[in-house]
Amino acid sequence: MIKGVLDDYVSQTGQLINEDKSSTFLLNVKVAEQRNIEKILSFQVSDLPSKHLGSPMLAGECKMNQWQEIIDNSRRKIGAWKNRWLSLAGNMQWIKVVLEVVPIYVVSCFKVTNKAVGVMEGIMKKKLWVEAKEESKKNFHLIRWENICLSKENEGDGLRKMLK
Repeated sequence: MIKGVLDDYVSQTGQLINEDKSSTFLLNVKVAEQRNIEKILSFQVSDLPSKHLGSPMLAGECKMNQWQEIIDNSRRKIGAWKNRWLSLAGNMQWIKVVLEVVPIYVVSCFKVTNKAVGVMEGIMKKKLWVEAKEESKKNFHLIRWENICLSKENEGDGLRKMLK
């Protein structure tokens, strides 16, 4: 039945299914049945959590340890750009283009803990304010984070808060 649906999809859309990138998740299925399904579909059988677009596929709330890879990835990206001497506006644009998009898929699909949101927003704040502070030698934030996260129509800078 599933193979028929997939074959119909291919014939109707003209799109091919990449069997090397496709996998199935079988819960409460006997091993013998799993092997039969794997042979019919030519997909590998995987366990959860697996990854999709670099983010873990989970059920329910995304725990802090499951966010760690995303957090580490964000920190690595900042490290690669450290001391590039972007202006405040350049840092804001960099945050929008690089740091905001990293967790968007996960946040749109799964419940996320407040702690993980706090860490990710802390990384964004550090990128914005620490580098600006190093450049200007001033020790304060020029604009409140809440105001930076307002839309431009509301006189903010258009960065998005991960949770509202």
